[in-house]
Amino acid sequence: MQTDLISYVETCKAENATEEGKNLAFNDSWETIHHPRPASLGGTTRIRLKKSQHAVQGLLQSEYYNRPCIYGWERHYLTEDWQIELYNKWMTRKAKIAATLQSKAGKRKGGLAAKKAKVGIHNPDVRRMAAIRGANAVNSRRFMCSETGFVSSAIGLTSYQRKRGIDTCNRQRVK
Repeated sequence: MQTDLISYVETCKAENATEEGKNLAFNDSWETIHHPRPASLGGTTRIRLKKSQHAVQGLLQSEYYNRPCIYGWERHYLTEDWQIELYNKWMTRKAKIAATLQSKAGKRKGGLAAKKAKVGIHNPDVRRMAAIRGANAVNSRRFMCSETGFVSSAIGLTSYQRKRGIDTCNRQRVK
């Protein structure tokens, strides 16, 4: 498989030598990539390929190194059946690896087991921080009464308008 990877990249480099500086297709752009060894394996050599070529190169690199070297954006650039098959194979493998790593770290458990172990959303600290973030987001929004010009948070303006008999729909968001 290395010959396929190497020959593909060499063909792309030769093809690109004549196109450097020219306008590319609408959905293409130049990218600097690690080749022949991916950065995750200590590769430091970099070359320039078009994004569409980078997508195929990532699939071939995944096959050669027998590990996912793709991220998910590549699907848009793949047109041939063998490319899509390889993409699906490596995205599935990538998902399985991620699930295995999460379960080994104790982050992925069944609902009751997660609740008992206080993992994820069942962790009181995680819930508290989520509640604080949500409250800060809601309370930072300001609304103005269309009739009086009074500015407050949503709940504060609702209370103000009800006490004065103003329809609570008469409001505009200020920020």
